[in-house]
Amino acid sequence: MKKTIMMLLTSAALLLVAAGCSNGNSSQSKSTNNGTYDTALANGKKAVSDDQFAQAEAYYKTASQIKTNDPKSSAYNKQAKALADAQKNITDLDFSKALANLKIVTNTPDGLSAMNSKAKTLTNRVNTIVKNRKALSKLYDTAKTAYSQGNVEQADANLSQLLSQDYIGQDAYADIRLDALTLKSNNSANAAKSGQTTSQVPATSTTASSSTSAAATSSSDAPAAEQSKAASGGEYTSSDNTVDGKAVTAQQIQTARDQLKSQGVDTAAWSNQDITQAIQNAAKDGRTTVKESDMTNFK
Repeated sequence: MKKTIMMLLTSAALLLVAAGCSNGNSSQSKSTNNGTYDTALANGKKAVSDDQFAQAEAYYKTASQIKTNDPKSSAYNKQAKALADAQKNITDLDFSKALANLKIVTNTPDGLSAMNSKAKTLTNRVNTIVKNRKALSKLYDTAKTAYSQGNVEQADANLSQLLSQDYIGQDAYADIRLDALTLKSNNSANAAKSGQTTSQVPATSTTASSSTSAAATSSSDAPAAEQSKAASGGEYTSSDNTVDGKAVTAQQIQTARDQLKSQGVDTAAWSNQDITQAIQNAAKDGRTTVKESDMTNFK
């Protein structure tokens, strides 16, 4: 009997030890999972800050797998995927899809504010690109019409103006740039065959379009601000690039870009004229520091 009691006590002790080990392992596992989850979220946020949206998506997906049915990581994963898709859309020059994906980011409930901010910046950038592409296409179409009519001087003037835009070298305009360079080459070849010259801009025809008129009244070496204004169909005046009666300098434009960059704003898609107008808007508000809201596309 005594032996039996001892065996029972020993078994109970072993069960208690096993239970304790099991609880300890469970607690340790839970702690490890929480640590991995928090690390995934932190890494995802860092990737978003670095504009590495595909990488951020991978981190948030990991977090959502660690904590299933977790609304936070699920929302972050959805936002990061949409940002990564939008980034690819912009590279592919599919701007309508890019805008649709960026809208998904800002419309996602319980989303990360940092990704909402990135989406807003990219949306403004895409809208600016679309605006610039429309102006460039208008110049190209005018040049193409002049070329087809044998007006090599007018065609060259439009194409030179198009290719002198300060943003034309960006990837977002690569297709238009290539078309313009091809047409310019063909136009020069035609000029050489016919003995015409492309060195002078002809007088403006009374039947010319507003875009052609703007090009005809601007010399090929006109300031970038003037060319940018003409490209959008506007009429350039000397007061367009001044603040308090003084012309905005290149240093002021660079300072404004640096100010916007420090606020997390990507100004790569904005021309110097856009920045000049932002400086003017800030000056009207009594400020020397340019804000994102001063950009013309916010007006």
